[in-house]
Amino acid sequence: MADNLPTLAYLPYGEDVLRHLARRVIHEQGHRLPDLTHITLLLPSPQAAYALRGHLLQAAEAAGHHALLGPEMETLGNWIRRQPGGEQGVLSPHQRELLLVEALTAHPYLYGAGNPWTLADSLLDLFDEMSARLVTLPADVDTFIAQLATAYGLPGTDNAALGGEARLVHTLWGAWHAQLRASHSGDAQTDYLLKLGASLRELTPERQLYLAGFNHFTPAEASWLRQLLDRQQARLLVQGAGSATGDCHPDAVIARLLESLHCAA
Repeated sequence: MADNLPTLAYLPYGEDVLRHLARRVIHEQGHRLPDLTHITLLLPSPQAAYALRGHLLQAAEAAGHHALLGPEMETLGNWIRRQPGGEQGVLSPHQRELLLVEALTAHPYLYGAGNPWTLADSLLDLFDEMSARLVTLPADVDTFIAQLATAYGLPGTDNAALGGEARLVHTLWGAWHAQLRASHSGDAQTDYLLKLGASLRELTPERQLYLAGFNHFTPAEASWLRQLLDRQQARLLVQGAGSATGDCHPDAVIARLLESLHCAA
């Protein structure tokens, strides 16, 4: 990325983010036109790519170019999933469910008369969320219960209310990962996390990423993006000032996003 270009841009709410992004790319990369093959534009939804492509062509024509080579356009999730460096074998959704049901049936005392298939669906959603948030559980279940009690503001003597569910999650989280290791397989979330880390090593120095339209990143994605911002290899466009004074403030969502990136508004 060109030296001394700001990595974070704030846009008014009334401004078209995609039009602004297109004009910014053409302006900042004007010395490389019409070749934008070194640029990747990451968006929160695939529907935005069509409109963005039109804005890019309009901006390029205004700069005297009637065609462009590139840039690459993709959603963040799809782009990361296409990167190298992930698991050797990623389980399909059905395989994941079967593996967790096996772990559940090995611990029937945890769920009583409940249906292990129904419980597996809920647990997989929870485990995906835990992985995305880089959650690690203590080896000792009682420590885990105490941590939950503290988080919920419960007195130390009132942990019984959390005990059952906490033991279920703690035991099955361990059993699930043991099953993955035994099968020499990985799940989609672990694969995604590995590819996030690998992309930081594999991106060529000239590759430049622009991100626009986002209002949330997982902790793993925020850590990844923070590193790219620090090395001047990513640009982020957000709408709003990011200086919220409460959850009901219009800028509350963007303020939380910037806080996750350790960016001052």
